[in-house]
Amino acid sequence: MSDRSSRPSRSLRAFASTPSLLLAAALAAGSCVPSPAERAQAVVRDVQSARTLGAAIDSAAEGFGVPREVLLALSHAESGWGGPSEQDEHAGEPGSLHAPAEVGPMHLRHGAGFDSIARAIALLQTTDQELRANLGLQVAGAAAVLAELGEQTGARPDNVDSWARAVAKYSGLVGESVQADYADRVWHGIRHGLRERVFTGETLELSPTPGPTARELIGVSQTSQASTDYGPALWVPASTSNYSGTRSGRVQFIVIHTMQGSYSGSISWFQNPSAQASAHYMVRSSDGQITQMVRESANAWHAGNSYLNNNSIGIEHEGFVMDPGRWYTDAMYMASARLTRMLCDRYGVPIDRAHIIGHYQVPRSGSGAPCGVTATTCGGAGGHTDPGNGGTQWDWDRFLTMVRNNGTAPPPVPAYDATLVGSSYPMTAEPGTRPVAWVEYRNTGSATWDVTNTRLGTTGPRDRSSPFFDMVNWVNASRPSAVDRATAPGAVGRFSFVLNIPNVATETMYTETFGLVQEGRTWFGPADNAVSFRIRVVPPIAPRPDGGAPTDSGVAPAMDSGAGDPPADGGGERPAPIDSGVGAEDGGSGVPLPGDSGPPRADSGVARDTGTVRDPSGCGCSTVGTSAIDPRALSVVALGFAAMLGRRRKR
Repeated sequence: MSDRSSRPSRSLRAFASTPSLLLAAALAAGSCVPSPAERAQAVVRDVQSARTLGAAIDSAAEGFGVPREVLLALSHAESGWGGPSEQDEHAGEPGSLHAPAEVGPMHLRHGAGFDSIARAIALLQTTDQELRANLGLQVAGAAAVLAELGEQTGARPDNVDSWARAVAKYSGLVGESVQADYADRVWHGIRHGLRERVFTGETLELSPTPGPTARELIGVSQTSQASTDYGPALWVPASTSNYSGTRSGRVQFIVIHTMQGSYSGSISWFQNPSAQASAHYMVRSSDGQITQMVRESANAWHAGNSYLNNNSIGIEHEGFVMDPGRWYTDAMYMASARLTRMLCDRYGVPIDRAHIIGHYQVPRSGSGAPCGVTATTCGGAGGHTDPGNGGTQWDWDRFLTMVRNNGTAPPPVPAYDATLVGSSYPMTAEPGTRPVAWVEYRNTGSATWDVTNTRLGTTGPRDRSSPFFDMVNWVNASRPSAVDRATAPGAVGRFSFVLNIPNVATETMYTETFGLVQEGRTWFGPADNAVSFRIRVVPPIAPRPDGGAPTDSGVAPAMDSGAGDPPADGGGERPAPIDSGVGAEDGGSGVPLPGDSGPPRADSGVARDTGTVRDPSGCGCSTVGTSAIDPRALSVVALGFAAMLGRRRKR
């Protein structure tokens, strides 16, 4: 949405934007059609007061008769609709890698083929200082320059495609083919559309308009020459004044740079013989396009250190060190990594931080080894800090991984993923017992598992009701447990739960499978059958012939549907729930009792429960599996207690 609060009056807008009225006014003044300079003076005061990029573009489009679509697409191609970035104080000086500071969101520049800054100052009758200080003037200056170029190339206000030649010349590049490449990039936004939040706060949108490419509109059939050193790259030679024809050393290092400017502006700068600087390769931010400007066999002047110049390849990346989030795109990383891998293979350069270095690691002088990865006092003769403000904003780990993978990005880490660590469960159990089981997984995703929604679920099929469902301990019939505690990426999480062994008349083998699920999101982790419990359920031992009670099974009794409540008639006791604390001599510490830690009991073949289960009350406590207390043991304790009291009385 554009800010229209500072638009000119209706009469001024009509005067500025209607060709017939412009002609009438010009004839009344005894002149021909008003020039861009005359139109600039009619609207500059209004455009100068614009507070947003959208408002400035709208006013400039009407005032200068340049289609709004052209101004939107050109500004996005140049700056990505990002705000102004801090410039190198030595930019534009002879020997500086960085082009003279570009001006405004449309990047007015001192180009080798065309100086749009000088022309904008002349058309607006302003100063360089005023132009750099005001957003409205910057947009008006670009529109005024385009209007003038449009008049020279036959562009019409009502025909967007007629502006392709004017845009190509606006680039400031030398050579018709490379100018057409620039216009093609601008027309990409027109053809495919744009929508993005801009640095002045509003969201700008450009609807897609199908049609031919800018190159087709201009009529340039010959594409830019391909590089002979690196096939995917274009070849646009730097001025021969900006590099040495041959190198005296051998390639041992790859130096990573940031342009501190735009792709087109930097190419134009290296075409300028006064630059006295160059790099071998240039990488564009938006799509990773690569342009080679100096042959690999030649000595590009990029490092600010003659030894490194002679023994390295320099790669420049579009953007600014203080705005890496906008400029250091995936496309640029991947394209640069593929190029770097090719160079490492060709010249035997090790893929490490001692040989693939940032400009900030180049020694100020001499032939010593590069400075360390945390250097703050190097950066070549100019004390550069690129890429990414002392290297801190350039993702070196990611970049070197991509170089090793030949320019392919490692697959993104999913939010939820896991590997199986282990599990524990009883292989044999009696009906009515409630042994504890657990499964452990390592969190290999990027999200932390939470105790509410990260759960173990039944599989084969998923969400199947389990015959081992425990109404007190389980979440529901298909969810044995949530993770016991929050588990960060890389940590191991345990899912512990009770198995309520079902009643069977004859020996029965059960197979239970489980998997991980993030409720409301996704199932994840190993295959559905990776966790498989095979449990043999053996009926209880028959009563003794003398009519006594059955042999103690050594496992806790099952929880029945009464959930541990006493019968209504107050009669015989029901078994206590496993988490009720009954008989838990250690108060629920989760430490197995001495009698429960041994091998399986001879009378039942079922190991006592020694695991930890969750408290159904939700308090986070735990208890140890219990069994009936042997009355004989109680008798021994009572006799010992009586003897102790007797000794005290005798004293």
